Amino acid sequence: MCREQLPVWQRFWQGNGSPTAQLVTIALDAGGPRRPAEFVRQSGLTVPALVDRRAVLARIFGFDVVPNIVWIDRSGGLLYQRYGGADIRRQETVEDVKGLLAESSARLDGHDRQPAKSAERGTELAERGDSLASEGNWAGAANAYREALTRNAGDAGTAFSLGVSLLELGRVDEAADAWCQALTINPDSYVIRKQIWSAQAPDRFYPKIDLEWQRQQMAKEGLLRA
Repeated sequence: MCREQLPVWQRFWQGNGSPTAQLVTIALDAGGPRRPAEFVRQSGLTVPALVDRRAVLARIFGFDVVPNIVWIDRSGGLLYQRYGGADIRRQETVEDVKGLLAESSARLDGHDRQPAKSAERGTELAERGDSLASEGNWAGAANAYREALTRNAGDAGTAFSLGVSLLELGRVDEAADAWCQALTINPDSYVIRKQIWSAQAPDRFYPKIDLEWQRQQMAKEGLLRA
């Protein structure tokens, strides 16, 4: 979730939150929870705040940009999704979320919902890498991801996860190389591109985001439309 929106979501939820729904914010940051935790503290956020280090959600829901809003019912049904530019500061978003809260309060049974589907991870080796990463065995995870890529070089998710493991091992340049490999596979992914930029120019992201610099980078890489 966009850090500038955190205090706005907090105020919205305090005034409109429902006991039948739970707001959860999730940051996509390969560097882990340290830096997002500071933004959460500054915003005064009281709802659960999580960090997705390996871009698992991007693989599950198939998005390439942020910020996003996804609304899921208790049965796993996908009720609402808005990818890229989702902003609680916009009236249309406020109305959408209020409508979903009203439905939640009415205790919808969840029938005829689209199930949230997990994208294929490719190979057992990639899944082994995920397991090792969750245990904090980053060297083992990196080895598993590398071998998985020799069998399925077209898996952007595995290449991204390899980059996260290498970053955790302090091998920043190698991490950026792995993310560049992921970007070659999925060139439309802003999520991957942002992690490359963050590794190469961390001062442009922390403690404050340099949006003008990002726009310049996008222009250099031919991503801005006239």
